[in-house]
Amino acid sequence: MAAVPLRAGARLNPSCPAEGSPGRSACAPARNDARLTVALDLRTSVASYHTKHAAAGWRRVALRAAVCLAVPATLAAAQDIPASVQWPSSRMPGPGRTISLLGPPRLVVGSPHGPEAQLLSGVVGATLLPDGGVAVADGSLQRVLFFGADGDLRRIAGRDGDGPGEFRFLRWLGRCVHGRALLAFDGGSPSVTSLSQRAEPPIVRSLSSRLSFQQPLACIHPDTMLFVLEGPATALPPGRFANEPTAVVRAVHGRDLDTLASGQGRIFYFSRRMPGAYADVPLRPTTLAAVGSSRIFVVESGSDSIRVLDLDGVPTSTLVLGLRRVEASRAHWNRSVSERKAREPLQRTRLILDSVLAELGPARDLPMIAEIAADSENRIWVRTFDNYLSPYATWLVISSSGRQVARVVAPRSLRPLEIGRGYLIGVARDADDVETVVLFRFQALPES
Repeated sequence: MAAVPLRAGARLNPSCPAEGSPGRSACAPARNDARLTVALDLRTSVASYHTKHAAAGWRRVALRAAVCLAVPATLAAAQDIPASVQWPSSRMPGPGRTISLLGPPRLVVGSPHGPEAQLLSGVVGATLLPDGGVAVADGSLQRVLFFGADGDLRRIAGRDGDGPGEFRFLRWLGRCVHGRALLAFDGGSPSVTSLSQRAEPPIVRSLSSRLSFQQPLACIHPDTMLFVLEGPATALPPGRFANEPTAVVRAVHGRDLDTLASGQGRIFYFSRRMPGAYADVPLRPTTLAAVGSSRIFVVESGSDSIRVLDLDGVPTSTLVLGLRRVEASRAHWNRSVSERKAREPLQRTRLILDSVLAELGPARDLPMIAEIAADSENRIWVRTFDNYLSPYATWLVISSSGRQVARVVAPRSLRPLEIGRGYLIGVARDADDVETVVLFRFQALPES
């Protein structure tokens, strides 16, 4: 399952104007706009998005999602890897298998060469379906798209609204660890919606109001979710920084939240130029978390020591990676801001982040870890800052018992959304900032 930092982004207080984003990026707490503003902004943003691509002539090719031919796992693993790739150092036993995701993926959906209805903007989740297709959550249009294994669009579920099966702020999509139910999380009025490929009536379950605009980590059962809980509790004067506490919590339908793990916090900055606006600050030490099938991984990005817990929050082990620190530069800062904006589903939110973060400069030191994810077999995938300024990203794959089982090289723009046995689904952006969801296959790793 893909990980999220214990602050996925800048946030917008529910009582603030809707001109921020589902992530509540920026707002003046004293103001209060109707949700209609958000709906109008969504339609305007998407209309501009589609107009841009029409002008580029991207809709004159075949009216279907692009599907690429499969590359055998043995060939993908043995594919030539650029000599410029620097593998992260680690003291973990290994290095294990080498996996390259630089070749063509098994499946690509959301191609700019497909019909307008299949264009994606603001992907917040994707999961593999039993028939080999994928389901994709589009956070800008509040919908879930179901694609077959051939890349054809089979159906669309959801739209902007407050009724059953409708969403205000779609922020996550995934399958439950137990039972494999498909759930979508709406951060507007916190709730999860059970979906199916066969257009069965959706089942909606409400969650604690404290989860408004928080980011899910994983679904355990249809009525049990794990979340990251954090963010500024009160507004600070312009130009101030705040280190806000972070926590992994368990949310059960009809019950209070349970805290499973606490973190050291995440740093937020309150803008001088935009009163009330604030954003989390990239490249500052923060707490990262990811969830596998039966393990929770928690790490402070400034260190390389990973806490491993069971799904009840009971510690089981600690993994010390032994990574080397990479020297920071202005180029690292610029790239981190670009990556931070790419995680926000709305273009308007990205513009706000641009304005707020433009007031800041690069950090003196880089954290040890850039990103983590967990796969369905309780391995943690760790992305370091090695190759951060190159076209490639390198990952170490560590078993929960503390052995490095693989190292992976992938396109820098690829952000994992779900990792299972022998596959990875992620979202990627091309040179024109167009989003696609890609499915890679590789030879399954040995069971932990």
